[in-house]
Amino acid sequence: MQVPRLFAPKADLRLTAENLGLRKHQALVKRVMESNGAVCSFSGIEAPVSDSLPDGGMHLEVVDSRKQVGDQNNIRLVDPLYYWSRHVEAAIEQGKGVLIFAPWFTQSEIITMVRVAMVAKYFAREIGDQGHEKIGDTVLKHLQPLANDEIMVNALGMAPGVDQWQPLEWLNAIRNLTAPERKRYNQMLGKNVRFLPDERMLEPWIAALAQSQYQSLESGPRGWLDVASRSRGT
Repeated sequence: MQVPRLFAPKADLRLTAENLGLRKHQALVKRVMESNGAVCSFSGIEAPVSDSLPDGGMHLEVVDSRKQVGDQNNIRLVDPLYYWSRHVEAAIEQGKGVLIFAPWFTQSEIITMVRVAMVAKYFAREIGDQGHEKIGDTVLKHLQPLANDEIMVNALGMAPGVDQWQPLEWLNAIRNLTAPERKRYNQMLGKNVRFLPDERMLEPWIAALAQSQYQSLESGPRGWLDVASRSRGT
């Protein structure tokens, strides 16, 4: 995934927990897992199902909006890192993360760094390893300043006199461009934007992921980092 997807199909909104209700959403996630497998279609990560996270923290997307939306064979599982990177407008509206200027990373690389850093922090806290907890913090703290108002205003070619970055206003402006204008803008400036997920939003999923998939590792932090960084990352 080279860049985040700013605008999601309306069909995806029909599959959210907010629209379906939590119980119906969890039941649909379970049916999709049983039918299509319990892995994210983009990262290949298995859903960390637990008592506290019965749906594995997974989200749902429509595969082909031209087909029947309610058909579970037309629905895919998406982990929260990839889901919010593919639903950026909704993510910004709900405080799930921020846009940053980071053209030297692909969106998949941002996702991997966040997952690796948070898994390292989780286990480091569990065993009292302050060194690796600090490493995880350092990775994330190097990414966060890239959302700075001045950086974003200059990098995205805001109008003269604009000194405050308003991501929702920018997204609305992008949406209102004609198709040729949007393509031209993205080729010049929009291609440099990445989505950085919010740590607090991810903590329950990271904890469940670590407990279900990495808890048995005995190789210490190096082993955890190695496994946490493995995904298809398409």
